[in-house]
Amino acid sequence: MGLFSFLSSDSPNYVDKVWKASEFCLKGMMTDALRLITEGKVPIVVPYFSESQEKIIQFLLSNNVPHYLIETGESIDAVSQAPVVYVSSVKFFRSTESVDLVKKLSGKKTIQFLFFGHYPLPTKEGKFLERFSALKIQSIFYSSLDEPSFEIFGTTQIISVMEKLGLKDEEAIEHAMVTKAMERAREKIESKVKFEQEASSEREWFQKNVKG
Repeated sequence: MGLFSFLSSDSPNYVDKVWKASEFCLKGMMTDALRLITEGKVPIVVPYFSESQEKIIQFLLSNNVPHYLIETGESIDAVSQAPVVYVSSVKFFRSTESVDLVKKLSGKKTIQFLFFGHYPLPTKEGKFLERFSALKIQSIFYSSLDEPSFEIFGTTQIISVMEKLGLKDEEAIEHAMVTKAMERAREKIESKVKFEQEASSEREWFQKNVKG
């Protein structure tokens, strides 16, 4: 079964956007984040790995994008209230305090999560998201074909499809079928992992947890 094979029409409750390369993925994600601010919403960018967090912060700094990194142990009063791009630290998002602080941060505004890639294990990612289910937060996942998760299943066919559609490097694929295909691919990865080992980057995670 290939990456784009389907057995049912069920769709996950989130949106996926996929670019050819991570540099365009980051740019697209921050463009969306700034648009959300102009709409009076609160964008919170969420990385799953420390290396991803560093890439996000470096991109924001080099492009002079106003941002605030939310760390663990902070009170709502300590968190900037200015219209900025919020970045959740990896440690904060996984902590038990994240739900309460995000709830207070939302106030009367709508919060939207912008994830920099999926977590390799869909079950674990589902548990992360479930903690925020009562807040009705919309989630969008930003991925690129040069990520290790795509490398395992091959990207030649996907790139070919993108080129046939006339998509430029700065344009993304956004379709329910793509989302479902990615979910099934991650389920296949999860079936190979018996005892998960933590890692600081996605590539390191695959090296530690997926053999062959």
